Amino acid sequence: MECCSWSVSLSGVWRRWPVWLISSSLAMVCWSWASVMTAARPAVDEPTANYVEITPVVVKQVRQTHPFVGTATAHRVSVVGSAVDGRVETVSFREGDRVDFVADVNAESSPAGALAPALVQLRTGTVELELEGEKAELNYRQQAQLQLQQQLPAELKQAAAKLAAAEARSRNAESRYTRTERLYRESQTATKEELDEADSDLRVARQTEIAASSARQQIEATRESRLAQAAATVSVQREKVRRLQDILQKYTIRAPFGGYVTKLHTEVGAWIKQGDPIVEVIELDPIEIHTFVPEKFIDRLQSGDRAVSLKFEALPKRSFQAVITRLVPQADPRSRTFPVKLEVENKGFQIKAGMLARVELAVGQQAGLWVDKDALVLKSGVRYVIVADATSRDHRFKARQVPISVGVTDGNLVEVIGDLSDGDRVVVSGNERLAGGELLTDQAPRRKKAE
Repeated sequence: MECCSWSVSLSGVWRRWPVWLISSSLAMVCWSWASVMTAARPAVDEPTANYVEITPVVVKQVRQTHPFVGTATAHRVSVVGSAVDGRVETVSFREGDRVDFVADVNAESSPAGALAPALVQLRTGTVELELEGEKAELNYRQQAQLQLQQQLPAELKQAAAKLAAAEARSRNAESRYTRTERLYRESQTATKEELDEADSDLRVARQTEIAASSARQQIEATRESRLAQAAATVSVQREKVRRLQDILQKYTIRAPFGGYVTKLHTEVGAWIKQGDPIVEVIELDPIEIHTFVPEKFIDRLQSGDRAVSLKFEALPKRSFQAVITRLVPQADPRSRTFPVKLEVENKGFQIKAGMLARVELAVGQQAGLWVDKDALVLKSGVRYVIVADATSRDHRFKARQVPISVGVTDGNLVEVIGDLSDGDRVVVSGNERLAGGELLTDQAPRRKKAE
């Protein structure tokens, strides 16, 4: 427009200058003005770089895991049989019923302080009568033992008194004989008959003393043996009572541990023979997981190792902790797999025997790629990271979106599986607004320079 205004202002010159000269001058002026305007116009800006934080991908050794299929199995299974013959009087539990141990005040029958309730009760009338008779006999013998313990000191005291009396009579008879003999020999004031009588009395007194002494010695000598014999008699009778008590307990069939009744093999009124199965009980806490491991993995497992994960198809929202308890060193010759048993707590009895289990075990180490957790981006159900590819300019990168899947975590690092390699860099700050293709500037060098 200014060029045109110039042409108007110069209209007066046309009358004095030739037309061709005026046209050439006007063209040169317009060209010069266009050059000035072009030089003054700014150049097209490069795309603005996004300031982000970038960290390298880390290579780290991680556990190599392998999934296995297993089956939940009862920790213990017991088929309880009858130890005696008898007729079933009551059945207290049915299949599926839970059996819990209860407190027991009878320390002799349950030192651990717990007793399982009766599952099946057999009739005990005859045994109870025999037991009452033996208890009565035991009571009689205990009373006899007590009486003997009280009687022996009195007998010993009485024997000592008899011995003392016999000794006194013996001394008196000896004194009388000595006096009679002196009178007979010196003054003939005592007759032969009196001397013989005194001699006879002395002999009787001495024999009585000997008998009393022997009686006392016998009491003293047999005192311990008589007490021991009485104690042995009581002990034998007590064992008879205990034997009948033990037999009586066998008529009450109890569970050997807490759990669930899974099978009942009898009914009220049935006659049971010794050794017949009565009931089957299983223990579900803890519960075992039985799985089979190929021979190439068996040497990588040890008793005490924890499973990486344990889940059941019947309990999809639950995850459990399990520990390897046994590695059976006998493989199936057809599948070449070894039985491995794991143990897991089952306080709520949610895990039932026979459930299908999926267990993941650590079977070695392998190198994996790890990134900071902040590098992960989740949009529209897709998880990805932004890789910062280097460009020709320093600290300038180009964004590239790489879909990934996530493995295990370790602190702030997470294992990723995707199109990544050692040496790649990923964006950990400002990555949410990137889609790929943007220019990036790592602000870490700028921050270090500012610091």
